[in-house]
Formats: sequence, structure tokens, C-alpha cells
Amino acid sequence: MSLAQVLLQKAHEHLMSAYGFLYLKQWTLPDGSRWQKIGITNDLRRRDAEQNILPVPCITLAWLQLDSMEEARAIERAFHDTLDIYRITNANNRELFSLTDDQIVSVLIAIQELGPHQASNSIVNCESDLFG
Repeated sequence: MSLAQVLLQKAHEHLMSAYGFLYLKQWTLPDGSRWQKIGITNDLRRRDAEQNILPVPCITLAWLQLDSMEEARAIERAFHDTLDIYRITNANNRELFSLTDDQIVSVLIAIQELGPHQASNSIVNCESDLFG
């Protein structure tokens, strides 16, 4: 590998760690209730591996790549502040919410409208398969 290739590879790795991602995940509990998490990360793959908040698997409903963690953090704070009344208060994680189908769709629309950044394809398809 040439020096130029190594420099480009390292620059790309560092740029990837500078990005921020906002994501919406959902867990379906054995009783049929659903909990959602709105969070941020700089590494979606790592975050997926770490999501062991509940003893059931989660699905990522949507994610949005942003230019920085600061930008992701600001949007996350705005969403959390707006959705505060839907927080699950008896959970150890303050990022968990109990949202209705319409509220989930509203969050997905807001994430999609925050583009032009890359958003997951699940935003487009989620309404048809999200609620069974």
C-alpha cells in the first residue's frame, strides 16, 4: 500500500469517527408493549452490539448521519425535550420512551426531514412493516 493510500485510509477512518448518528430503536416486550430509544453514537455497528438494555432484541427503525457528534447531540436533546412526557420513568435509561404508532411515525418524519444527510432505508419502508 502506498503512502498516499495509507493517508487516505487514515483520513477516512478519522472522518468517520467525527460523524455523529441519531438513531431510533424499538424493543417489543413479551407482553406486546413497545419501548423506543432515541440516542446518538459515532459508530452504529458498535452501538448495535452494545444495545442490551432489555432482555429482548431491538430493531433499528431509523438512523441519520450528521456532520458531528455535537450536531447529533443537539438534535437528540431537542427530541428528548419534546418527548419528555412519554419517557418511561421506571427505566434506568432516560432515553427510553413509550410512543404510539402515530408518534413513532412523527419521529420518523422528523428524522427524514432533517436530511439531506444519509438516512436509513427503513425510514421509507417502516410504516408498512413497523406495526405488523
